[in-house]
This record gives sequence, structure tokens and C-alpha cells, in this order.
Amino acid sequence: MNLLNAETYIIKQFPCKNDKSILQKILNFKKYDIIDVKAWGEVRFDFGNIWSEDLQPSVHRRLHSWLFFSEWVSQLPNSPEHLDIIYDVVENWINRFLYLSETDPLFRRAYHDEATAQRMLVAIRLHHYMASVGDRYQDRCAKLQHMMDYTAVKLESETFFSGLNNHGMFQSMALRNFAVYAVWRGSDRRRAILETAVARISEYFRNSFTSEGVHIEHSPTYHLMILRHVAEHRKFLNALGSDESQYLDQIIDKAKNHSVHTILPNGYFLPISDTQQISLSGVQNNVFENSDFEFAASAGTNGTKPTDLTLFEPKSGYFFHRNSWNKNNSTFLAFTAAYNANYHKHSDDLQVYLWSNGHEILSESGPFGYDSKNPFVKYGFSQWAHNNIVVDGRSLGRTEGAFDSVRMEGIDRVSEGWKVAASNGRFSGVFHKRTLLINDDLTQVEVLDVLESKTEHVYTLNWNVGPTIMVKIIDNGFVGYLKNREIFIMKFESAEPIRIVKRQGVGGTSPRGWRFPKMNTKVPASLISVSFSAADSTIRSQLTLHSVEIGTSVDNARMFNDEPLPSAILPDVISARHPGRTRGDAEWSSYPVVIGSVLKFSNNTALVERAVVKLYNSSGLIDTKAGHLSRMEWNELPAGSYRVRIYPKMTKTYISPFSSDWFIV
Repeated sequence: MNLLNAETYIIKQFPCKNDKSILQKILNFKKYDIIDVKAWGEVRFDFGNIWSEDLQPSVHRRLHSWLFFSEWVSQLPNSPEHLDIIYDVVENWINRFLYLSETDPLFRRAYHDEATAQRMLVAIRLHHYMASVGDRYQDRCAKLQHMMDYTAVKLESETFFSGLNNHGMFQSMALRNFAVYAVWRGSDRRRAILETAVARISEYFRNSFTSEGVHIEHSPTYHLMILRHVAEHRKFLNALGSDESQYLDQIIDKAKNHSVHTILPNGYFLPISDTQQISLSGVQNNVFENSDFEFAASAGTNGTKPTDLTLFEPKSGYFFHRNSWNKNNSTFLAFTAAYNANYHKHSDDLQVYLWSNGHEILSESGPFGYDSKNPFVKYGFSQWAHNNIVVDGRSLGRTEGAFDSVRMEGIDRVSEGWKVAASNGRFSGVFHKRTLLINDDLTQVEVLDVLESKTEHVYTLNWNVGPTIMVKIIDNGFVGYLKNREIFIMKFESAEPIRIVKRQGVGGTSPRGWRFPKMNTKVPASLISVSFSAADSTIRSQLTLHSVEIGTSVDNARMFNDEPLPSAILPDVISARHPGRTRGDAEWSSYPVVIGSVLKFSNNTALVERAVVKLYNSSGLIDTKAGHLSRMEWNELPAGSYRVRIYPKMTKTYISPFSSDWFIV
């Protein structure tokens, strides 16, 4: 082991930035006591009281990991005058938490497994900078060394080690870097620590990918993130003088196909499980040094167009198909039956996702966060947020460890298309088999759901539609519109009577109808639920996707001029309702109606003639009108999500105010 070369290697990896936005964050903290915690907003440090405030677990993980000032440290070579500000925060944490008892209520927060590892990595970088600027920081360096020594003992401990998951990987990476950096420790001790860390990393990498090269934590984001660490660890081993890095090359080579095929035509990852919508255009993402990945990640701008349109990974539980590798006007489908570990998995078994012409057609919510008490987090994990079947109105839990109960059953090449089958045995007393039949162009998508049970249940088939699509329910299905242009229709066939309900932007304790493009960010989207009662049952969903490319056909001129559609295909009407309960048409019959960019009202009875109406978008109240509902309208509304609050006036009997669901213009 060449510890000196390895130490030189990790020091060269320390980021050094000269970024005005980072500098502004440091100045905001200095002047206003404000800490930026990314998607969760800004909080006040308040002399360190922030460490113990009642905040979301994700926020505290970022605080106690010191990740919020990791960027600040990278700015120090260009702004050395801010070192004291950063160190004061570090010292505040050390004085409060270094020797915290494990019985203290704050222990699990301060010594979260991954946060502890990330804190060590930041501490190493800060120590290196302080040690490089002269003896005047000698006492501070000694205090930080003591903190790192104490942390290393915890990270090395088998009881604190998180095991074979990405949190355990971060712990081992932090311990690895400490071992080669901590020159104040004896070389024998450092080597012993390094051997433990490298052995754990090797075991994790060897066991965290399926035989098809897919990372077991169910998310393309984590698949790529772990591969970045695989590539980095390969460089570390080379610097260390180890010849054990060949297996890492094999992992990267096998994993590239999955990464390429999970990229949507717009250059973003498919939103499986804990995957956020983040651009992949950065060069650091191409750990494969592969031109196919470069093409997919750049949405066709760079690289070489891949040749394969289809990827089937039966052991891992994935099927992907697209009609072309064109930029935004191609169609992409994913069918997943993957239960390979408990980490980062959502209850998305047998999920079908469809993208076409730059829009999500059949979608899912994506992740909202990790606070298990938050209803939106629970919703994002649940079956309701995915395109599958709920039994008796209760979603399956996110995980329970029954890995073999979800599987791909097989694939067949049929006439100019594919037939793929998968099954879900996670239910108690119900077995679900789903068969997907598609043509190569993806203009026809058929889903056959077969349910087997000895007793009768209420089954709910869910179809989540992309947030840019408006939906109109018809007798045996629903129609999807984009800017008033019909782009697809889905019809249902079942031996049992079915009930079709649309929900959009429903909040409260049981949210329904949302899309979460990033953590802690929500956009209303339509959820179509098809319910029926049976023991054994079969329901067929047939989606026809119109092949006309949105925005390129001459026939689309009317759509962009926002001319009204014929009355037979008006967009779906959003029913006004009182929050928490629904009134029947006999009691309330005024509905907001959206036609193109125009919002107006229908008023089928004289029960409510006049009202005050407040119009809201996602930012809050934007306008108020008063008068006759039948004469009231908003013209040329910008594209986006809206809702109205209606206050009836001059009625014979009191009628309480009503709020509409969220609707999209």
C-alpha cells in the first residue's frame, strides 16, 4: 500500500471553486444568519439552536452532515477571509455533539449513518485547508483532528456500520479517506483502518449490482451515483498501488446499457422510485466514457445514436422500448417489476410509464422527500402514485422484504411488437399478473391485468397522467388532451361493472393526483382510478396514442390558436367542491370550465347567480372578480395550474364557499 500516493490522490480530488453564488451564501450567513438547505429553503442558524429544532429529517441530515457549507469550503482558496466563519460553525457543532450519549434524543439525528460519513469527508477538506495556511490555525487543526479520530472509531465499529447499502458505502469511503489522510496516526493503525474500509467497499460493489449490471436500489439516479463512486474507487486503488480494480471495470461495462436505456428523450432519467428530474448533461455523469450515453444524456446533441431500441432485463425486472432515438418527438415506454432490495424502493410493482412528443403520457408522482410523517411523502411511496392495482383501498407498503414475490415472467416477439408478462405476489390473498402488449411504434399499448383470489375484493386500477395533459372521462375510459388537441384515448374492458373517477391536486391526509418533479416540489396531475368488485377478475386497458407529432402538423394550427373544440370533445369539466366533502348537483351546479386559455363558468340553475370568485395559481391569489357567474371569465391565462374559490352572494338560502380542484390551462 502506497499511503502517500493515495493521500496525494484524494487531496487532488478536493473541489476548488470561484463561484459568486457560493460567495453570496457565505455573505448571507455572515450578515443575515441564513443557511440555504437547497430544496427545503432557508433556515436561521440561531447560535446553533438550529441543530435541535423540529425540522424535516432531510433538512437535519443536510445540516448535521455539514453539506450545507461543503460548497463554502471549496470557495476558501479564493476567499480565505471566510475561514473563521466556517470554523465557528464547526466548533459550535463539536462543542454540542462530539461526545453525545447514545441515549440522548438527538443522537440519531447527529449521528445519522450517512450524515456522519459526509461530515467526516467535509472535515478532512477543511482540515487540509487550515493546515496549509500556516501555524496560526494549529489549535483549530488539533481540535478538528480529535473530532475526526472520534468519528473514525464510530465508522470502523461493526455496530455503527450500516452494511451493504449506499449509506454503508459512504461510511467506508469516509473511513478510507481518513486512513490515508490522517498522518498524525501511526502507519500500522492507518493500514488496518484502510484494509477494513477497502474490504467493505469491495464487498458492497460486488453485491450491489444484479447479474445484468443493474444497481439493486431501484433508481437510475442511484445506479449512476454508485457507478461514479465505482469509477472513483478504481482510480483510488490505482493510486494505492493495488491490482484489485479489474472487477470494477467489469461492473461499469455491464452497467452502461441500463443507464442509457433509462434516459428519457429529453436527457433526464426515468422517474423510478427516488429519482428526481435532474439534467444529465454534465460530463461527470459519463463514467462509462461511452458515446451512446453521451447521446442519450444530451438529448441527441452529442455522441453517437444507440442502435438498440429495446432492453429487457428479466432478472433485474425491467423492460424498456422506444420507437426511435430522435430528440423530443420520440415515444418511450418502461415496464418495471423490480424488487431487488429495500432501499429507495417505492410501491411501484408492475408500473407502466409512457412518454411521447416531449410529454409524460402515463406518469407517476416521483419522490417528495423522506419525512415519513408527511402525507405527500407517503403518497409518493404508495401504489396510488403509480400505475398499478390497489386492493380494498389500501396501498401495499413500500417494502417488506419479499424480493421473490415480484418478477418478470417472460417476453415474446409478436407481429411487429412485444408481449411482456410480469407478476406481483405481495398481496395477502390476491395474485396479480400483468401482460403488456405493444407495437414497435408505441401507438398501441394494451395492458391486461389478471387478478386471482378466493374471496371478493374491491380492486382499483390507477393510471397517473402527466401534468401537462388534460383529461376527459368517457363512458368506458378517458381521453387525454394537450392544448385542446386529443393526443390519446384509453378504453377499459371488464366483465364487472366499473366506476371511473378522476382526482387532481387533492391534498389533506390522503393526497391524490400529484407529480413531484423534485424533492419537496409538487404539481397537480390527473389520477384516473377504475374500481370494480370481484374475486377472480380480468380488466383490459387499451391506449391508442395518436401518431401526429405535436407542433409539427398543419392540422395542429387550431390547437396553437386556442380555438374552441367542437362541443362533443370539450375538455373535462372540473367539479367545484367544498374542501373535505362533496355536494350534489342539486345543491351546487356552477362549475369552472376551461377551454383553451379561457376560464369561464357554467350555471345550470338559478341557485347561485352572483358570486365573488378568487383565482389562485401555485404562487397564491392572483385575481378576484365579482358579479354574475354566467358573465364571468378570465381570458388568455398563461399555461399553468389554477384553482378557484367561489363565495356565493344574494342566495335565498345560505350556501357555503366552494373550492375547485386544481386544473391545468
